[in-house]
Amino acid sequence: MLHTRVACRARTWDVLDVRRDEDVTWWWLRQDRDAPRLLAAPPDIVTPLAADARRVSRRAWLRAMLARLRAEVPSWWPATAARLPIDELPWQCVAAMLVLSGRHRRVLVADPVGMGKTVQAALLLREVHDRDPEACSLVVAPAGLVPQWARELRHRAGLDATVIDAARLRIEALMPARLVDESRRGACWLVSIDLLRQADVTPLFTRLAWTLTVVDEAHAAAPATARLEAVRAIADSSARVLLLTGTPTAGGVAGLQALRAIGARHHEPPMPILRREPARPGPARRSCVLHVRLDRQHAALCARLDAFAACARADRGGVGLLPALVLRRRAASCPDAIARSLERRLTTLDASAAHGGPHQPALFDDIEDRDEAWLRLPAWRDEAAERRELEELLALARRLSPHGRKLAAVARLLRRGREPALVFTAYVDTARALRDRLEGVRLALVHGRLPDALRAQAIDAFTTGDADVLITTDASAEGLNLQARCRLVVHADLPVSPRLLAQRTGRVDRLGQHRRVHEVLLASQATEDVEMLARLETGTAEDAAWLEGPGADREHRRTRIAQACWVHTDDTPVTSRTGPRRLTCALTPARWRRLRARWQLPASAAGLQVARLTVSGTTPLATTHLSAAVATPRDGTPAGDAIERLLAHRLRRERARARRLDAWQEQAEAHASRERARTTSHGLFAQHDDTRAPTWRTEPALTVRMVGTLAMRGSEAPSR
Repeated sequence: MLHTRVACRARTWDVLDVRRDEDVTWWWLRQDRDAPRLLAAPPDIVTPLAADARRVSRRAWLRAMLARLRAEVPSWWPATAARLPIDELPWQCVAAMLVLSGRHRRVLVADPVGMGKTVQAALLLREVHDRDPEACSLVVAPAGLVPQWARELRHRAGLDATVIDAARLRIEALMPARLVDESRRGACWLVSIDLLRQADVTPLFTRLAWTLTVVDEAHAAAPATARLEAVRAIADSSARVLLLTGTPTAGGVAGLQALRAIGARHHEPPMPILRREPARPGPARRSCVLHVRLDRQHAALCARLDAFAACARADRGGVGLLPALVLRRRAASCPDAIARSLERRLTTLDASAAHGGPHQPALFDDIEDRDEAWLRLPAWRDEAAERRELEELLALARRLSPHGRKLAAVARLLRRGREPALVFTAYVDTARALRDRLEGVRLALVHGRLPDALRAQAIDAFTTGDADVLITTDASAEGLNLQARCRLVVHADLPVSPRLLAQRTGRVDRLGQHRRVHEVLLASQATEDVEMLARLETGTAEDAAWLEGPGADREHRRTRIAQACWVHTDDTPVTSRTGPRRLTCALTPARWRRLRARWQLPASAAGLQVARLTVSGTTPLATTHLSAAVATPRDGTPAGDAIERLLAHRLRRERARARRLDAWQEQAEAHASRERARTTSHGLFAQHDDTRAPTWRTEPALTVRMVGTLAMRGSEAPSR
């Protein structure tokens, strides 16, 4: 007989598994949420505890048993979702369902911008930590989104995430590595992807077997970059991986394939992609392109820069074309931007030959830093001729109005709109010129070179109503939630890709927006704007074709909460196994017949047993609780045997799930052990003894607890 509660060493324990080896019985026990313990009898004395039966009324019995049956949910359902302070939507639980079910170790959530991917990750993180108090999770996000992730996890999931920055790593470098690893257990950690990609930082995170790793804006891990290699290393040492991105096709087909290969192991199926269409209430978004005609001198300047770019391509190839394209883009933005760029180009022209090849930035490197690096490259072989040409172009730019007609069109549009607006520019110089153009307007300016405190202050001024216009560069194209205040987005400069366009508009077109969103793109007849507008149309069409085709593995699983599982049998009566307190109730024959007809029980049934089945794996995440109500005849076998026979298929499936989850955890721990052995003798690690207590890997065990007995009076005497 399998006992579920035993007494040993003056304490009461839950039995996880029992093994008998000749004269010794091995007990795998746990008390509350403490770590499991392995005890041997003898020498220990393990005493099984009998169940404590309490007789109650029929009403109390029904109320308690129905509450028990409804409380049990499937192993794949995030039960904590109903207790979190969020507006839960059924489809937001699908990512957690896939991971918790044990079918997929890695999942890519590619919902469009504004669909609540942070909420989906928060649900899974909260559920993992509730099921396993020793779980250690890691969230990797862009540097600008780390503070927002900490706030979202605290408010939405009740998790106090710890931010790991350079200062904390320096403190941990002085501590024993064993102590550092133990301090991270049972906690959620936040780190920026730019810090994680550092060569001396990545080994610090691969030493620990993470229970769950969440990577936000996963498309930032572009192919052939240090970010991708760092994310791969972390995914290898993590039992489960959840990737989040609103633009999975940002890096093309190669980028999408690289994302799906993150953390892949031998014989593992491809990573599923969850992509759901927006279900935001209210009217659909309205987009339009506003064509602006440049004045004659500005158009002449753009045409002359086209000729400058053609000469650079013919003279030095792609290396010379890069600085020419930067100048051409800034000329299409506004005259003030091209004038300042030409001045910086002339200042650094003499030193440009000393620099090597161009810096190839990742997707989220600042565009200003990228352009400044490219402006230091030589465009023509004849530097003297190039300098004369640049001086003439600067003289033409200085004769123009610093704002130009595009910024005048933006000012006119904002004046006619008469509502809060979000204006995006590609360059800081353009944003400052627009700020000077909008005299008398309450506005806030945000760009990548602004300190974090001033940036937060400017955004807060816009969200609270102290500012009516928020002018920002692409540094704020991610992480802002402005749908409560704003619905008008103006692109003073065209974005360089459909991904960036979706990120920009997604600041206001997201869940919680109940009004129609208006999106306005300004384009001139300059060659740069014409080509960029064509690229946007082509890229948007390609993304739509990918969504409509077989590019993503769509999941249409319906969200359901488990109902009470009524199991009927014509087998013999039931005797309960030992366990916790059990509620018993005896009914008169007349009441029993009415209750039996209402519940459609078999005519031969003389009692009803409610049991709680636990399929336990090695890790708490692999443990499943099931409820079953068994209608029993007047004579027969023990109830536990009937339940095991009737739910054999379900139990086999849960045992397979437990074994699969345990195998994932073992593989992650094995990788972490290899990393510890490889890195413990150099870098920031000191020599130390990193041996760990051995764990007892067992076959998932079945535990049956009888929690209630309802029988016809005279047919069964409830045991006490």
